[in-house]
Amino acid sequence: MNIHFIINSLAGGGAERVMATLANGFSLQSKVSLITFNNGNSYPIDPKVNRVYLHGGTLKNHTLRSWKNLYSYYRVKENRPDAIVVFMPANALIVVPIAKIFGIKVIISEHNNHKANPSTKSKWTRKLLYPLANAVTILTSYDLEFFKKMNQKVVIMPNPIVLPDHVPEFRNRKKNILAAGSFKRLDVKGFERLIKISAPILKQHPDWTLTIAGSGGNGIEILRGLSQELGIEGMIILPGFCKNIQEMMQQSQVYALPSKYEGLPMVLMEALSNGMACIAYDCISGPGDLIENKSNGILIEDQNEELFGEGLKMLISDDEFRNEIASNGPESMVPYNISNILERWNKLFNEIKSN
Repeated sequence: MNIHFIINSLAGGGAERVMATLANGFSLQSKVSLITFNNGNSYPIDPKVNRVYLHGGTLKNHTLRSWKNLYSYYRVKENRPDAIVVFMPANALIVVPIAKIFGIKVIISEHNNHKANPSTKSKWTRKLLYPLANAVTILTSYDLEFFKKMNQKVVIMPNPIVLPDHVPEFRNRKKNILAAGSFKRLDVKGFERLIKISAPILKQHPDWTLTIAGSGGNGIEILRGLSQELGIEGMIILPGFCKNIQEMMQQSQVYALPSKYEGLPMVLMEALSNGMACIAYDCISGPGDLIENKSNGILIEDQNEELFGEGLKMLISDDEFRNEIASNGPESMVPYNISNILERWNKLFNEIKSN
């Protein structure tokens, strides 16, 4: 089967990481192209994946320029795939009309929950174009009823992860709390609140550090200033965007996810698969699908900072408990292994192909 994956760019982000993982996985069994409209290559792509860069053009409007580039590309019959998988509403606005013009099967893949502050453009894209898609995939059951109003074929399709071949001994890791995400959305990701919550705990446990990996905007300056204000600048590590996030996870003991909302957080899945002791808010949506409270992690009442602090303090102060929940993480992620998720995608491709 010839599959095209389309996204705006491969700059740092959870959806971008998912697309890279899927494209690499499918390249072992299918003909795969990965198409982008803007610069960014933050994730490794298998050489078997055909990278198509539709970045050029004189039109200033991004949507119109991308539409023109993709239309020109698909006017050549040899360039057309059996199916397109397009990530996120903004890109669906470009891709779906062109897919319909050329009679190409198209699947729209959502990578956040429907309440995650959608723009007016996203709302109209969903209303007008989602009914034209051959299928829509969502990350969790939370969004099922919402998207069923727009398309008859809505499929829950969790993010895939590549399970690590080896998980290093937990007790040999650094006493470090790790968090990661885009600094362009500091409030949504909750990193400022995490620093405030962690400050008194770190002062009580000076052998621990907090590392927040990410980049975007003036996020590093904001977080550095806050850590200085709280008197813990020596305990806060801000390395910027890190391509070696798995290596950082395997060197750290605790992972913290203080987000206001998520889809199905890839970074939390990876932390669990790498045997970290995880703590997360039970936000909309995702963490509640991945964590069984006090079994493979700690799930905290949504945005209850006092309870988050208590949970984090428990993880740091109780070595036996921390080790126990960390040891349960990798096994809980087996259902999300790339091979299992590819089977679910193949089933969907076969279903839309026969319709």
